[in-house]
Amino acid sequence: MNIAFKVNVTSIKGLNQGLPALLELFDTYQIKADFMFSFGIEDNQGMIKRLFCRTDKMVQQNKQLFLDVSAKGHYAGIYSYNPKKWQKKINNAKAKWVDQNMEQASAAFMQVFERSPKSHSAANWQIHPEMFIKEAELSMLYASDTRGKYPFYPVYCGKRCNIPQIPVTLSTFDELLAQDQWTVDNLHQALFDEIQYILPYGHVFNLDAEAGIDFIEVLEKVFIVWQGCRAKFIALRDIYQRLDLEQIPYHDVGWGEQEGRAGFVAMQSMKVDIKK
Repeated sequence: MNIAFKVNVTSIKGLNQGLPALLELFDTYQIKADFMFSFGIEDNQGMIKRLFCRTDKMVQQNKQLFLDVSAKGHYAGIYSYNPKKWQKKINNAKAKWVDQNMEQASAAFMQVFERSPKSHSAANWQIHPEMFIKEAELSMLYASDTRGKYPFYPVYCGKRCNIPQIPVTLSTFDELLAQDQWTVDNLHQALFDEIQYILPYGHVFNLDAEAGIDFIEVLEKVFIVWQGCRAKFIALRDIYQRLDLEQIPYHDVGWGEQEGRAGFVAMQSMKVDIKK
C-alpha cells in the first residue's frame, strides 16, 4: 500500500513554523512529499503578503525555507496564487482572471526556485475550465486539483486535458474533526480505517503546513499506525513517474460533497470513452 503526501503552504505561520517541523518529522519517517506553495497578496492577517516581490525583505529572510524542500529531496509546486480570493471568485471568474492568477503563481515560483513549476493544486478543490488549459500551457507534469480514487485525465465542460490528475483520496484532518465521532485523540483510527480500502495506486493524503504546529503529535501517531500496516510513504511525483501515460483513463470532473467540508469540491466522476 502506497500513501502519497501533498502539503499546502499558504500562510506565514505555516511557512516559518509548520514547514520546518514537517520537514524534520518527514525525515524521521523517511517520507517524501509534494509541497504546494501560495505566493500572492492575501487580505487576511497572517496570510502570505507580497512574499515574492524582489524588494520585499521577507524574500531574503525566508527563501532558504523554500529551498530546503528541494534540498531534502521533496518536490515543490504551486497552490492557488491567492487561495482565499481564488475560492471567492473562481465560480464566476473570467478566463483572463484565472490565466493571470496562474501566471503570477508560476512567475513567483520561478523567482524563488529558478525553474518553472511542474505541478499545480487548486485551492480547496475549486476549479475552472481555464485552469486545465493553463496547466497544459505551463507544461505541468501533473496536478492534484480534485478528489477521487486514482489518476485520470480530466474532462470538464466538454473539454479534455492531457495533464494527469492525481486526486486526493483520504479525508483531511479538518474534515474528520467536523464529524462528531472523531477527535484529535482518535484521528489515527479514522485514517487507519480509510486506508483499508485498497486502491490501484494507493492513497493520497492532503495536509496544510500548519499541521506541523497544531497536529504534529497526531501526525506522528498516524505515521506509526500506517507503518504498522506496512504502508510505503511516497510523493505525488512518485505516482506520476509510475504512470503509463498512454493507458490513463479519461474521467468527467463533477462537483460533490465531501463529508465534513462545507460546499462542493471537484471530484473524479464517470469514465469517458475517448479514442487516443
